[in-house]
Amino acid sequence: MWADKTSIRTKFFRNMISIAVVSIGLWCLIWIYGEYSDFTAESESLRAEFILSQKEMLKSEVAGVVKYVKYMKEQAEQNLKFALKERVYEACEIALNIYRQNRASKTPVEIGNMIKDALRPIRFNAGRGYYFADSMDGVDQLYPVRPEFEGKNIIDLQDSKGNFVIRDEINIIKKFGEGFVKDYWTKPDKDAAVLFPKISFVKHFKPLDWYFGTGEYLDDAEKQIQDEVLNRIANLRFGTEGYFFGSTFKGESLFSNGKITLDAGNIRDLTDPNGVKIIQKQRKAAKNPGGGFVYYSWHKLNTSIPSPKISYVFGIPEWDWMIGAGVYVDTIENIIITKKEALENRLGKKILKSMFALMALLLLIYFWSRRISSQIKKAIETFSASLKKANTEAVMINPDDFQLREFRDIAVLTNKMLTERIQAEKSLKESEEKLRFITEKMADIVWTMDRNFRTTYVSPSIENVLGFTPEERKQQAVEEMITPESLKRTHAIFLEELQKDTEGTADSERFITSEVEYYHKDGSIVCLENRVKAIRDLSGSIVGFHGVSRDITERKQAEKALKESEEKLARSKKMESLGLLAGGVAHDLNNVLSGIVSYPELILMDLPEESKLRKPVETIMESGNRAAAIVQDLLTVARGVATAKEPLSLNDMVSDYLISPELNKLKQFQPAVTIKTSLDGDLLNVKGSEVHIRKVVMNLTSNAAEAVEGSGSVTISTMNRYLDRPVCGYSEVSIGEYAVLAVSDDGPGISPDDLKKIFEPFYTKKVMGRSGTGLGLAVVWNTMQDHDGYIDVKSDENGTTFELYFPITRDEISDKDLSIPLEDFKGNKETILVVDDVKTQREISCKMLDMLGYITIAVSSGEEAVEYLKENRVDLVLLDMIMDPGINGRETYERIIKIHPGQKAVIISGFADTDEVKKARRAGAGQYIKKPVTLEKLGLAVKEVLEK
Repeated sequence: MWADKTSIRTKFFRNMISIAVVSIGLWCLIWIYGEYSDFTAESESLRAEFILSQKEMLKSEVAGVVKYVKYMKEQAEQNLKFALKERVYEACEIALNIYRQNRASKTPVEIGNMIKDALRPIRFNAGRGYYFADSMDGVDQLYPVRPEFEGKNIIDLQDSKGNFVIRDEINIIKKFGEGFVKDYWTKPDKDAAVLFPKISFVKHFKPLDWYFGTGEYLDDAEKQIQDEVLNRIANLRFGTEGYFFGSTFKGESLFSNGKITLDAGNIRDLTDPNGVKIIQKQRKAAKNPGGGFVYYSWHKLNTSIPSPKISYVFGIPEWDWMIGAGVYVDTIENIIITKKEALENRLGKKILKSMFALMALLLLIYFWSRRISSQIKKAIETFSASLKKANTEAVMINPDDFQLREFRDIAVLTNKMLTERIQAEKSLKESEEKLRFITEKMADIVWTMDRNFRTTYVSPSIENVLGFTPEERKQQAVEEMITPESLKRTHAIFLEELQKDTEGTADSERFITSEVEYYHKDGSIVCLENRVKAIRDLSGSIVGFHGVSRDITERKQAEKALKESEEKLARSKKMESLGLLAGGVAHDLNNVLSGIVSYPELILMDLPEESKLRKPVETIMESGNRAAAIVQDLLTVARGVATAKEPLSLNDMVSDYLISPELNKLKQFQPAVTIKTSLDGDLLNVKGSEVHIRKVVMNLTSNAAEAVEGSGSVTISTMNRYLDRPVCGYSEVSIGEYAVLAVSDDGPGISPDDLKKIFEPFYTKKVMGRSGTGLGLAVVWNTMQDHDGYIDVKSDENGTTFELYFPITRDEISDKDLSIPLEDFKGNKETILVVDDVKTQREISCKMLDMLGYITIAVSSGEEAVEYLKENRVDLVLLDMIMDPGINGRETYERIIKIHPGQKAVIISGFADTDEVKKARRAGAGQYIKKPVTLEKLGLAVKEVLEK
């Protein structure tokens, strides 16, 4: 029956028998192996889960204890400060009650003795705490533990580290009225060479001008907290037999199993039966930031047999503590042994059942294979014939021709495959039509090129973007399409990709993205973003490239504009920072210049006209005035420059400069330079500071003259302009009418690098010592900022032009009478209180006022002024705005008018008209004058305020 060994029936039967035997055998082996593997994995999982759960439990339990310890530690100093503060407040209350009860009948000395007698015996903090008291001049009043210091001035007393303790306490009192002070002292019962940190709280007691205090050693307070913590955590438990233990990093035992073990000895070398040094391993784990686990063996509480154990320890370095807890891990092994015995019994029974199943299966296979092999043979013959016909004639196979369902399914799938092939051919054609439509209609340019960079296809959108038709583009070489710089970068990218393809290292899915500058047909440059991918043949080799190009010209322009805006903002911030520095320097220099400018003026008034000293004194005063002008430039750089603005004519400013000594001095150094003017006769007025606009004209003209380098011309022009759109590089320029001051030169121009820095203070290319300080253009920039104007600078190889736009005003220019006789601002014995922290300035102001006929009183701080006016009255207060230390002029004046509402005052300052000055003037101060002070400025201001 099975004579033909190559027939389907014979092979099918033999193979089915072999497969059945092998399958049953393999199934048994795999099943047995699987059972043992599952058992092993389950055992390992049980062990891992058990150990993991125990670890998590230990870590959680120890973390809770450590959290408590850290909480108590963090609260230690806070609680100590609160307790010290409460104690000192109690002492102040006791002293205040004694003072109130006896101030009418006893002297301050007697009351002070009563307070000391009341506080001296008081002790707290287990006898360590006591009260001390000192007067604000450093005299010790109460020191219970060192009475020999009482009555002595100990302001120079130093602690063990050289800190002036009494001075520190007095400084705290002066600044805040109370506060904490840290110092270092030896303890009475300890080695004198050992220093201990101590914290004290002191509070001012105004009735006697004393301050009371008390202190505590930080280690004593910390020791108290540690004892409290140990008593708490030593008795904690978790689980059935879990407890906590602790020791120091040095191996000193702290507590274990509910018992405090301090002073029980060093356990640093404690070793388990396997030789593991337990404490040393715990210390290593505890030094990790998050703590760590330690594995060792130890006997349980109820047996002497060692068992494996895991402990988790966490270090608290601040206290030199290690806190930990542990569990035994041998409990899980008993469970695993029981499971293994049950598995072996189960395997024996299943193997026996498998043998009976195999015999039954072999018999079933024999009868079933005879039947099915015949059906398979017939079905295959029928299917082969039908498949040949369907493939050649595209005729569908009839599934009903087959008895076996599988062959019917194959027939259905074959019919489906034939149908899908026909549909795929149709869909491919439709997809090609859709792709062509998309590439022709999209805004981006789609293109392909060969390995030689010749265009093989380009979408019609190229005409909208670059102006070329697809046919024109195909005729162009790549050198005609791209700018040289972009061509160099693009060639490098493509050649690198081709090199990688040659070496076999190319990424077939890689897209190359780059920004490329293309030529437009009209000659302009258009920036496109290219996204390119290699085209590969069936072998994977590159045969060309295809890509998409998007027009990003507007985006690049926006990025460029944003970068320029950011650079302008950065320059503005830098100018503001340098301005703050300049303002601080100007304030200090004005105080110094007061003597140089003011004293010569006073001396000249007393010197005879024929005196030989007049010339040197006049020279000193002139030098001081020149220095004051430089300081004025610094104040201008500091912003807030114009204390008062008034209607002005730019033409007048230019005309005044043309006949000024400054221009004559300029011509001495630049005799070959020609100064020209072109002034608009109908120029509108502006509202500004005459002094600062004059300085602007002078600085711009001086810079222009030096720029022509020997010979050339400088032109000063004025004109009216109406701005109805952004100009001069400003995107937010206000629309409206402007008067423009322009200064031009025909020099070589300013380099782009220098042009970015010209308005920075102290940046100059001039000859130092001859032409200025490097502040000129910084003064111009800040003046225009203060006048809400704009600056436009144009510079090339033919010269430079500065155009300054001033907002116009319709107000008329008022007439001025500059000649004021000295008699017009003399006083009539009015009393003036001079308040200034600088001794020289006080003396100058007093001498000038005395010369003008006033009576002066001088004080050096705002606090002194307030105290003086509590008991006295004056006609006027001359008040310095910036005083250090202590309250400033504005705060001083606000306190004064609470005592004497309507008190007349004149503010004086080395700064410009700051917000603090404006607040003082709003509060009632009549005038503001700027240092250095002259007799005329001071006299006019005082006279005006007194006559209001």
